[in-house]
Amino acid sequence: MAKYDNIGTYYNQTRRADPYLLEQMLRKFQATENQRYLDIGCGTGNYTIALYEKGLTITGLDPSLKMLQTANAKNSNIKWTQGSAENIPFENYSFDAALASLTLHHWNSLKDGFRELSRVLKSGGQFTIFTSTKNRWKDIGSIIISLKCWPIPFNKCLHKMKSWRHCLLLVLKS
Repeated sequence: MAKYDNIGTYYNQTRRADPYLLEQMLRKFQATENQRYLDIGCGTGNYTIALYEKGLTITGLDPSLKMLQTANAKNSNIKWTQGSAENIPFENYSFDAALASLTLHHWNSLKDGFRELSRVLKSGGQFTIFTSTKNRWKDIGSIIISLKCWPIPFNKCLHKMKSWRHCLLLVLKS
């Protein structure tokens, strides 16, 4: 993770939570009391902290210790955990919802990441994806269909992805 530790040194100087994306996340989550959320690839915690400030109980997960240290310095009330999408260090069914904001292009294996998500999310759990890598939508669709854990009519969803500022909400099968 040396690459991300190096990036983490200056990362926070140029990154902020986008108000439009934050609004979309909150709308997609439809948060209720006592739900637990996971931010995968949280970096220095910009969205994690913004969601926490809106009342969500959220945990930040990132492979970079440097980025997590920066996040913790900004808000030590949030649980910050080192790990990756492909190896999430939490028990089965730990979270009601998860978020991956502009991180999918950093995952080593989308299939392993989605498999791990299906493990840590509760039945009916939500997974919200924001990505700037538009060509990933087709890969995501194929993987989710092969894992058979998120029933979704992808043709209807994918044509709606007009820009990186759109997101996809997946609901885990009961």
